[in-house]
Amino acid sequence: MPATRYVFSRISLNLVIAAMFLCPSLLFSDTGVTGAETLNRRVNARVSAMGEACTSMPDGLDVIGCNPAGISYVKDRQASLSGMKGFTEGEYFSALSFGSPVRTGSIAFGISYYTGGTINLIDSSWNETDVSAQRDYLLSAGYGRQIREHLDAGINIKYLRSELVEEFSANAVMMDAGAQYFLETIPLRTGIALQNIGTAVKYDRESDPLPLTLRLGISYDAAGRFSVPLLMTLDAVKIKEDPGIKEHIGLEYAPNDMLTVRGGYKIGYDLASFTLGAGFSFDPYILNYSYGSMGDLSPEHRISLNVMFSSKHGGFYEKGMAYYRENNHEEAGRAFYQYLAKDPGDRETQDKVRQVITDRRDNPAYCAAATELARQYAREHRYKESIEMYDYAIGMAKIEEDKRSGPEGEKEK
Repeated sequence: MPATRYVFSRISLNLVIAAMFLCPSLLFSDTGVTGAETLNRRVNARVSAMGEACTSMPDGLDVIGCNPAGISYVKDRQASLSGMKGFTEGEYFSALSFGSPVRTGSIAFGISYYTGGTINLIDSSWNETDVSAQRDYLLSAGYGRQIREHLDAGINIKYLRSELVEEFSANAVMMDAGAQYFLETIPLRTGIALQNIGTAVKYDRESDPLPLTLRLGISYDAAGRFSVPLLMTLDAVKIKEDPGIKEHIGLEYAPNDMLTVRGGYKIGYDLASFTLGAGFSFDPYILNYSYGSMGDLSPEHRISLNVMFSSKHGGFYEKGMAYYRENNHEEAGRAFYQYLAKDPGDRETQDKVRQVITDRRDNPAYCAAATELARQYAREHRYKESIEMYDYAIGMAKIEEDKRSGPEGEKEK
């Protein structure tokens, strides 16, 4: 194992272990007041539409605000721009992020801006002045990678500058740490993240701690087992100094490659409850929208635009190869299938995928990709290769069936 990978693996595991030991203090701490509440506002439209149940979602830039382990799933160069209209007059939140794979993992950078609108101040001489109620600037830099099979980890360093009524200002430095683990046999993905570990926020003489937050999540992708494009997510969130544990539930259904519909529900909040949204994909762009109920107040609206820059084959071939090199065969098989179904590209690239499938013909994760490649070969009148791929697909399907039937099924046979 290279030295850099070993060092990061040790650091990441230690951070996750530290988060677990901090759980009791987070869950049973006394209530109080924290500063910089905007740190816990999610502006990304996709995760917002799913009730912010995003700790275990392996989706790159979309989930950085929930779990930095998601950075490890940035397998091609991409950018995301998000905006939110708050429920109060003049309240807006915007965020810009960029991610890219590097030799030892993936990196991401972001900048966020929040404004709370304007308020009217009257001084001792009864002069009225309109000033900005609050302005926050947040810079972030993160790194993530797969540290062992099915286990990903990431860290995110953040710098916050906050201004109140154009007179008081505060600075804070903090870190997020998180991990995700994929249980291949179920299949279920789990996630844990500890956010806002850092210095206090101090305006003038007043000092408040950061909203230290623990997030635990699980998600189930029905596409892997039942071929139904439905993602179900569940999060439990504890913010230090806040009473109780908040719960988030999310659903995402993709009836085709161009449309995705989403819904969610948030429990434990005074105002926020159900959320709705949709996504529209026009390669290389993905446009997402979310609606968030705020009780008797005006709803929150969010919109996000994601752009993929490496789009020779829709980015799926590159993703597949990146996952394959990490021995993440479930994700590799899914990416190769998406590449073949969306844009088969040139024969040279097809044959590279064929070589991967041939090398892993005993792994059912590549069954869908083998079937799709067989169809493509048949369309190109490459019948010998088509028959070969169909044979591999049938063999993979039989292996998967034998796994499901277990020892009893084997005895009956």
